[in-house]
Amino acid sequence: MAVKLSVNWSERSETDLDQIYNYLLNDWGIKEANVFLDLVQEFENLICKYSEAFAFSKKSRIPD
Repeated sequence: MAVKLSVNWSERSETDLDQIYNYLLNDWGIKEANVFLDLVQEFENLICKYSEAFAFSKKSRIPD
């Protein structure tokens, strides 16, 4: 059985994501803000499915 991978967000990345979402929500509306979140989630899924195509961060890698 294949191991289910996940994307681990740093605290800064989560904060940045929140700020971008809030900007889009305030300036563009809920539909566009949610489209952005959908795209982020799709990208996370691609990273998990094709993890070998993306380099691990040596700076904050979680130990195996």
